[in-house]
Amino acid sequence: YDTSLNEELMPVLNQLRARGAYASMHSKPPSYSTPGYGVLLTGAWPYLSDAPPFNVGYDATPVLTQDNIFSSAKRHGLKTAASAFYWFEKLIPAEALDAGYFTEGEDHSADQAVVAAALPWLTAQETQLILIHIDQMDYAGHHEGGPKDANWDAAAVRVDALLGEIVSEMDLSQDVIFVCSDHGHIDRGGHGGNDADALVEPFVLAGKNVLPGNYQDVEMVDVAPTLAAILGINLPASTQGRVLTQMLDLPTDVS
Repeated sequence: YDTSLNEELMPVLNQLRARGAYASMHSKPPSYSTPGYGVLLTGAWPYLSDAPPFNVGYDATPVLTQDNIFSSAKRHGLKTAASAFYWFEKLIPAEALDAGYFTEGEDHSADQAVVAAALPWLTAQETQLILIHIDQMDYAGHHEGGPKDANWDAAAVRVDALLGEIVSEMDLSQDVIFVCSDHGHIDRGGHGGNDADALVEPFVLAGKNVLPGNYQDVEMVDVAPTLAAILGINLPASTQGRVLTQMLDLPTDVS
């Protein structure tokens, strides 16, 4: 979260923050990636989500049987896509995806491939829900010294540049972009426990019908229902979050 506020390291993200709705987002332990993905996709906390409560690796990662934002989007006839670390290939039901690119890589070259795979979907403007997962800051946290190391800042600069490539293919008078992380890192690198730094994340929402401003703290379970409202689809059935209506100017005529 602290790094996301650094305008020198992440100017693109902070430009989005300045023109959009932003807040501190809070998650609950365990602060591992897989339960975080589950919360973001379903709107249910780890104790209720059927995503694994710990990182279990690709082969052991189950498909979500719980209602999630991708399944809801498909029920409403929307087109969906995901470009991401390959755990998402297991979590998101195959029938809920029209297109996907997945990699077991976690470094900058893997992120470049992830973004390159996603940019044509943005350019074509035929897909209503796109997940783009960039992983190298987590890699820097685990393997390159953590947030106090220069490698972390270098990763943040590269991530921001990739975010710039994504934004350049979007028209925020018609599109909406949401940026967050699934957890934070402690200073020496690592996450998974109750550490405060691992349980706060950036929340940045910008684009059509988004009311700009600095808002009070939100919960990670609020992401799925809020994105569902923006898409005009039903909230995932087991969501424990709320639609962040204070950030949105949604149409009242839904006939």
